Amino acid sequence: MSLYLFCPKCEKAIDSSHINVKTDLANCQHCGTVSKASTLIIADSLDAVMKPPSGSSIEMIKELDGSVRLLIPNRGWTTPFIFQAIFTVFFLAMGVKVSEPFFVVQDSVMGYILLLPILIFWIVGLSMFVAVLNSIFETQEITITKTQLVIQKNRILRKKRTEFNLNDIHDVKSIHIRGGFFSTFMNFRLMWRIRFSFGAGVLLPGILIGSKTYYFAEECSDAEQDWMIKMIRQRVGE
Repeated sequence: MSLYLFCPKCEKAIDSSHINVKTDLANCQHCGTVSKASTLIIADSLDAVMKPPSGSSIEMIKELDGSVRLLIPNRGWTTPFIFQAIFTVFFLAMGVKVSEPFFVVQDSVMGYILLLPILIFWIVGLSMFVAVLNSIFETQEITITKTQLVIQKNRILRKKRTEFNLNDIHDVKSIHIRGGFFSTFMNFRLMWRIRFSFGAGVLLPGILIGSKTYYFAEECSDAEQDWMIKMIRQRVGE
């Protein structure tokens, strides 16, 4: 039976040729970290480490060409959406209300003055409506081949597919979310988590390439996010 040691820094498997049993030292071939071998995480197979957490709904598919696909289902309706639905209805209702005088005002100047609040309410209301639908029904598919990492976010509107070359990836880890006020306001599930973080912020899985960060698996549990980060880092480091 083969045993695998995992680096405490980059969490990738350490090749047996980099383990010195006599000195009890292990040198990670990926990041160069030297650790005491007897204190490292041990598993009898990579597959045992790479299985999704217990109770997870994420499906992992291994293809014949060696690639791996992670299928993340939608999370459906949750408590935070009650508040987002209320705000969405409010802004759409206000959009209808402020639009009524626009069609009866004879003075063109006054009509243009009314146009600004009309646009604000309708843009915010429709944006929130789209955000609700996307958050409820969005699924994600992560594909890792020998050369690429592909993240596809399947939404009702604004589907997104991003491809990365493995050689360009600097790291994959949990990162504090960085987003503008409008983008955060459009995601009540994220706002809900920030509200109860007590100032600590919210960590999300992120792919670091150059100066940019690409987030994924935003709706997954902490255990699922931690597992995906370890799994992707292991595959990227092969």
